[in-house]
Amino acid sequence: SNAVDIQQIQVRVLPPEDPQPPQVIIPSLKVGVRAGTGASTTILDSLVIDPDTPIELLSWSSSSLSLARIDPAALDSRRLEVSASPDSVGYVPVTLKVTDPTLLVDSLAVRIYVSSPITGIPVAGGLPDLIIETGKSGQLDLDGFYFDTDHTDAEVVWSGFGQEQIVVDIDLLTHLTTFQVPETATNEFEEIVFTVLDPDGNFASDTMRVTIVHPGSVVLDLGVIGGQKTVTLGIPDTLALRPLIRIGAPQNIVWSALSRDATKVFSQVLTDQLLLIGVQLGNSQVVLTATDKTTGNSSVDSLVVNVVPESGTDAPLMLKDIGPLNLTAEQDTTIDLKTLVISGNTATIVWTVQPNPNVGVEIDSLNQVAILRPTPGFQGSAGAILFQARDVFSDQEAVSVATPVQVTGNFLVGGELLQILLIHNPIRTNFFDVFIRSRRDLLSAPFLGFLLGEDPTANPTAIPVNEVDNVQNMWFGSLVLSNDIVGLVELSATGIAKDSRVGLTDTLRLQIERAQVRSTFSITYGDVTVSLPQDGVTSTSVVALYAEPEVDRAGRSKPVLDGLTPVSEVYRVYAPWAKVKREGEIRFEQAGPSDPSIGIYRQDEATEKWQFAGSRRVGSQIEGAFSAFGRYRLLADAVAPVAGDVDVLEAEGALSISLEDVGSGVDPESVLLTVNGTPVDVSFDPAHHRVVWTPRGVWDGVDQMLRLRLTDLAGNETVWERRIDLQTLMPQATQFQLEQNFPNPFNPETTIRFDVPGAVDFRLVIYNLLGQEIRTLMAGRFEAGRYTVSWDATDDLGRQIAAGMYLYRLEARDVVLTRKMVLVK
Repeated sequence: SNAVDIQQIQVRVLPPEDPQPPQVIIPSLKVGVRAGTGASTTILDSLVIDPDTPIELLSWSSSSLSLARIDPAALDSRRLEVSASPDSVGYVPVTLKVTDPTLLVDSLAVRIYVSSPITGIPVAGGLPDLIIETGKSGQLDLDGFYFDTDHTDAEVVWSGFGQEQIVVDIDLLTHLTTFQVPETATNEFEEIVFTVLDPDGNFASDTMRVTIVHPGSVVLDLGVIGGQKTVTLGIPDTLALRPLIRIGAPQNIVWSALSRDATKVFSQVLTDQLLLIGVQLGNSQVVLTATDKTTGNSSVDSLVVNVVPESGTDAPLMLKDIGPLNLTAEQDTTIDLKTLVISGNTATIVWTVQPNPNVGVEIDSLNQVAILRPTPGFQGSAGAILFQARDVFSDQEAVSVATPVQVTGNFLVGGELLQILLIHNPIRTNFFDVFIRSRRDLLSAPFLGFLLGEDPTANPTAIPVNEVDNVQNMWFGSLVLSNDIVGLVELSATGIAKDSRVGLTDTLRLQIERAQVRSTFSITYGDVTVSLPQDGVTSTSVVALYAEPEVDRAGRSKPVLDGLTPVSEVYRVYAPWAKVKREGEIRFEQAGPSDPSIGIYRQDEATEKWQFAGSRRVGSQIEGAFSAFGRYRLLADAVAPVAGDVDVLEAEGALSISLEDVGSGVDPESVLLTVNGTPVDVSFDPAHHRVVWTPRGVWDGVDQMLRLRLTDLAGNETVWERRIDLQTLMPQATQFQLEQNFPNPFNPETTIRFDVPGAVDFRLVIYNLLGQEIRTLMAGRFEAGRYTVSWDATDDLGRQIAAGMYLYRLEARDVVLTRKMVLVK
């Protein structure tokens, strides 16, 4: 009859009586991303286990990320897909959280490295700090802390510098690094810079700190519990103390505790436990001290104790004020919003913030943190920032205020809200294109003025400005460097901010002088002086010297690459018509104590690389070579040269050791190579960045220990060691061999190469076709090896010989080898 009846059944799924949280089974995850290409994908199911929940029921979420993008849809499918735009390059950490249906959570630290396939430059970062006891060692795999789009781990080379007493051993194949601290170490810590170098010469660096502790030392680390503990008002709670000891013998520790505010939190040590009683809602610090009763060494750390109401009580939502807040220009500051909660359930709070025109605030709702970022170019008082919290269950609200908020910085970090930039016009060379950039909307076009001299009563002459097409808040005008402009020139720009009606200004000063061909020339601006000798320039020209802001398209300070640290502003020396004909000098007045790592550098116009120009000290001044008009600045070079591969130069019968120095360059006088402890003669080849050694008589059937010591011109030292099998790399000659000269025919010089199988007396002689001896090139007793000698077509008296055919003979006992060569004129 097809009759139907329906019965509704309600099914309720109860959580387990003792639910178990998910457990991430790896300590951290490295993700490499190729900027501007597809996403990097990681399957998350293999990284977590949960004893009572199927993997497909776990959910993943991530904290906020600015450098790259994590696809939220992929996270919903338990995949981590990370991508980045073509102009996003760098390293950023992020936290993933995995949650089961009972809201139990575990987290995974992820290190994301974004490298550009266009530049091929590797990206490094995130090296952890280590604590190692004297006489002990630690290990770290360096390959987990970089990414290179173009090369594998096996193709890159790692090096480290900065260690003084710690012995750092980097395995050349696996890059597993061992840190050995000798028992005699006296340093408290050492900062070690690790550099990864790819086969194309690109590199990246990161710094880690190794803290050295001595036997009997104590290191207390409350970070293992997050530095915080929550207790319920009026209910005693305890904290196990032994797990908090990172270095030391827990059984040998005497503990003490001091509550900063006993009216809020009572604390007392009970053997190896800390008793805590919340007396009043809010939070207070408890200072813990762990002392080794044998050595007397101690360690101190602070625990933040949050006192919350008993579950089920109707306690109001209460926040504490942040108070004064100091921010750094162009840098992020993070505030943990959970620490602001005096009473209330942090798990059910939603945070918002009132906008501030000078400081951008981003709320990470997942982790309940606020990321504060000052507006690019802003410095000074930013007023107040108001944070609002609302409990989504009880609908209670509370506020926390940060005031006053102060943003500080220096000339190396960002610029002002209105900025003048100069670019010399490549077509009309006596013109400067003057650009004005505003980081705020203006009521109208800014005023650009020109003033000659330092008369405070003079009014600047207006320079017409026009908007730059398709670029917001940028205008340009022109400054003509005519012959009648000499002395101090001041450019000033003024604009009125549209939102606040506040006047924005910037000033740029130039010192202009005229350089003559037949006379010496000198120009000074601020702490910089440039001098040229007579005939120092190719033609008479005006010369402008000024401090030039170095910023990128976003208005941020451009970083100095190659491991160099800025010490001064960039100074531009510009001449429209002339070039440097004879090298002169540039001098910087250095403030503060002398630092041998600081030198003068010139920026190559084509490559934008900074090249060492000198670091000679004369009193309080640093002097360098002035070889071309352009950009100069003081930079500190703290990066030691890097010695790399050993190659065979078969034609020369020599070995070469490749060198790389990104800063001041290798000091040729410092190069010292020893073989099995004995110094040997080498040549430094700056054109090919290598040291060349020609072995003589050292084939003894055993490996040779090569040890190369050198410094750069800033005094940074490198010691490189390598054990080689010389017989395998360069098999020893078994017989005399004389090769054909090259080039042949020749004019005016040719090269002759020959092999000698063992220590022997021999001569290399040039004869004419009549058998007359023309020139003895070599004579005496020589060790085994390959020899190279040049002949400049002169006889033993230094006279040039006539064109024609000549013989060259290698003469030794029982051996005479002869070849022909032709000299042409």
